[in-house]
Formats: sequence, C-alpha cells, structure tokens
Amino acid sequence: MDLKNVIETDGDERAVSPVIGVILMVAITVILAAVIGAFVIGIGDQQDSAPTASISFSQDTIDNEVEISHESGATLDASEIEVQIEGDGANTYSGTDFDDTSWEGEISAGNTLVLGDDPDPDWADGNSGTITVVWNSSDTDSSSILNDFDFEFDS
Repeated sequence: MDLKNVIETDGDERAVSPVIGVILMVAITVILAAVIGAFVIGIGDQQDSAPTASISFSQDTIDNEVEISHESGATLDASEIEVQIEGDGANTYSGTDFDDTSWEGEISAGNTLVLGDDPDPDWADGNSGTITVVWNSSDTDSSSILNDFDFEFDS
C-alpha cells in the first residue's frame, strides 16, 4: 500500500455540498422554532384562564337598583367575584358582602344580585358611575373583567 496515494487525491473529491448545508441550517432553524414555541406555550398554560360567563345588567331608576344577572356560561365561585362600584359611592364588594343568597357559593346561570339598599343604601342615591364584575383567580394573581355597566340615578 502506497501511503502517498491514500493521502493525495485526484482533485475530484469535494467537501459537503452547499445544498446539504442549507438543508441542515433550515432543519436546525425549524427545530429551534419548535422548541421555543413549546416553551412559550407551556408558560401560557400556567396562568388561570378567566371563566367564560355572560353577565348582564338592568337598571331600575324608580327604586335606585341595578340587577346583575348571570345569563349563561361557566359556573362562578362567589369567593372569586368582586363587584366594584366606581363613582360617588365608590366601593368594592365581594360575593360574601351581599345578603342575597344567590351570590353565595356557586353562581350559575339564572342567579341574580340586586344592588340597591344592600349592602350600602347610599351608594345609588343621586350617583352615577360604573359597576364592574371582576373575576379574581384563587390560585394565581390573575384577574379579568367579566362585564361592566354605566349607571346614573336621579336624586
């Protein structure tokens, strides 16, 4: 065996083709994109998603009341629901602050809450503002507005 012939070449052999190099670069890019995408999606799953619930409002200007109704959607835990009243009689109430038993425990379709004399008889008299129903996660620090309503009462 001639060692010189093994080391020397005819000049016909070439290195890896540029096409194979491009294919390898594309494959590496696709794999990196898949790994990064899976990581990002995995982080998004750690947060609680807000329940899908249809909350409606109706106003009775004669009795200075606003009725909040759960129309349809997911059953809500009253301990995770806040009713925020922003305006002249600004306050925040949780589900346990109301005497109306339909907002204790689980709030399901058909349950209503009437805001008027309860919990604070003065919040509605001659006031205007916004009532917001907010869901607060019991597991994480996330929250979401389920619906809001602008009200205005005569004195």
